[in-house]
Amino acid sequence: MRILFLTRASPGPCCGGDQLRAYHQLRLLAPRHRLTLVCFRHAPVPPEGVAAIAALCERVVTVPLGGVAMATSLARGVLLSLPFQVSLYRHPRMRRVLGDLVAGKTFDLAHTQLVRIAPYVEGFPHLASWTSWTRCPSA
Repeated sequence: MRILFLTRASPGPCCGGDQLRAYHQLRLLAPRHRLTLVCFRHAPVPPEGVAAIAALCERVVTVPLGGVAMATSLARGVLLSLPFQVSLYRHPRMRRVLGDLVAGKTFDLAHTQLVRIAPYVEGFPHLASWTSWTRCPSA
């Protein structure tokens, strides 16, 4: 199965919280599936993190997200009455990157790590999706 895996930050064995969980999900999926990871990049990822993820994924795409972009996203989110965490990670560059990826490849499933990233797959109704905080759809 070809899986588009979306996270708010680069997962890695050197991280904690949702990043660590995403790393282990990728690790368990990698032997049986073809994975494309798309994540925001807040800061440089340590070399051991890059190597660990590259070994698990067919492709890794990072989208830079600095302080100015986050502030702009927050301001837009306030105007649209979006939840804080959703507006914080709402960025047009990510939507463009995903649009290019989905147009160029066929994915069987999109997995979003946490609700703050879930809105990105709404623009692709043909793409089956689930978020790590929901139950996996029956096969």
